[in-house]
Amino acid sequence: VDSMQTEIDKDFNEVVADLKEDWVRNSKGESNIGNWIADTQRDAARAQVGFMNSGGIRTNVSAGPLTKRKLFEVLPFRSTLVTFQISGKQLRECVLHGLRNDDPLELSGIRVQWKKKMDGSAEILKMEVGGKPLNEKENYICAASDFLVGQGKKYLGMEIPQAVFLKQTVFEAAEAAARKAKIISTKVEGRIVQVQ
Repeated sequence: VDSMQTEIDKDFNEVVADLKEDWVRNSKGESNIGNWIADTQRDAARAQVGFMNSGGIRTNVSAGPLTKRKLFEVLPFRSTLVTFQISGKQLRECVLHGLRNDDPLELSGIRVQWKKKMDGSAEILKMEVGGKPLNEKENYICAASDFLVGQGKKYLGMEIPQAVFLKQTVFEAAEAAARKAKIISTKVEGRIVQVQ
């Protein structure tokens, strides 16, 4: 057991990247750590849109050397990366669902401006995918964890049809992205902006 523990410690104490800013979670909106994880999922899956539920981000991380252990503490689940296709109209409804429930998802590839109406409901004023206005008739490839997709009704307001399971976990995608980047600089970018 001790010899196995030594090997595990050696593996998990390896520094995979240098973190320039603190990673700080936000359960009610965009966060720099959520942006990075959603981006890594979108990139790994070669999708146009990435989704991450903030509750799946399990801890904050201080700036400095990012070890494999620290990254695993952020994403400790064996969630598999999946892709699925939905229309632009459905994508708008997914984002609206999160805003209505005061539980917006972390987004990648999307920018949204929205406001709260007099009756308390949410209204999207502007929405872009990949820097272009949302086309409600176009199909978009999305990436997320199998957990989020399995809870599609809760997080996206709809059941997800025909999800494609990739041969990579969310953690593995994040580890690969961190190793490739070597230096990680993240910020809150205003991907979801509420206007008055």
